[in-house]
Amino acid sequence: MNLNQYSVSAAQPGLSVEVISNLRVPLPKQEEQHTIAAFLDRETAKIDALVAEQENLIALLKEKQQAVISHAVTKGLDPTVPMKDSGIEWLGEVPDESSIKPFKAAVDYQEGPGIMAVDFHEEGVPLLRVSSVQSRWASIEGCNYLDPDKVACQWKHFRLVKGDLLISASASMGVVSEVTEITAGCIPYTGLIRLRPRAGLLLRDYLRYFVVSALFLYQIERLKTGATIQHFGPTHLSQMVIICPTIKVQQTIVDYLDTETAKLDDLTTEAQHTIDLLKERRSALISAAVTGKIDVRGYHVHSQPIT
Repeated sequence: MNLNQYSVSAAQPGLSVEVISNLRVPLPKQEEQHTIAAFLDRETAKIDALVAEQENLIALLKEKQQAVISHAVTKGLDPTVPMKDSGIEWLGEVPDESSIKPFKAAVDYQEGPGIMAVDFHEEGVPLLRVSSVQSRWASIEGCNYLDPDKVACQWKHFRLVKGDLLISASASMGVVSEVTEITAGCIPYTGLIRLRPRAGLLLRDYLRYFVVSALFLYQIERLKTGATIQHFGPTHLSQMVIICPTIKVQQTIVDYLDTETAKLDDLTTEAQHTIDLLKERRSALISAAVTGKIDVRGYHVHSQPIT
């Protein structure tokens, strides 16, 4: 049964009490209901266990990816390279060829402006929200719009350029979105932080990996310790450090991480696809059992599952 067909309206999906009270549903005998319920309890439990296995696999793949990125940007790729004491207790040793710089010395960053709802319009210059930075590339999904003339007067210095990186200051970390031709010229809303590597010190893609590394996230958590508001911003970034290998080494790290993370992403996608298929199977099995499309009257606790 597709309940969407009984929605109050297309514009406002939902079921009214009157509609629900008048729905006709199949009602087998109580003994048969118990049989169906027992069958579904067993078969859905098996499916749920398979889903849990795939979800656990995805979690492990994410941990693996985090470890690979963090090791590469902290210790480098060549285990034979001489190491030196970083001089920072919680950081330990770093490759001898790398320099440790204040984050603000290597990266130009800026948080988006706070803009009142009264300035939102139906069209104009897109104002990117947290929903715009949920994947590899920034999008205009869920954005508001600003008057172009007011942007030119008040917020033009916040305009994004192609290649800028965006991170959320309030949402869960681990995602960096890059500005493309589509989002160039947009304004990031407060709560979004724009990052630009300083020329000659950092490659954009190295920075992209660094800000999802354990080293970056650890520094944020240290600075937020004891804070009542779980939000970070330019004040926190100004107190952080970044490891800067030579540009040549940065490129080697980027090439390596592009390859390794792509492999892990493919495995994650495959696992998620399996979860989606299992959930579809679960829903189809329930529907077939309760509508009598499969006969479970001969089902017993120790019987083989019906396929």
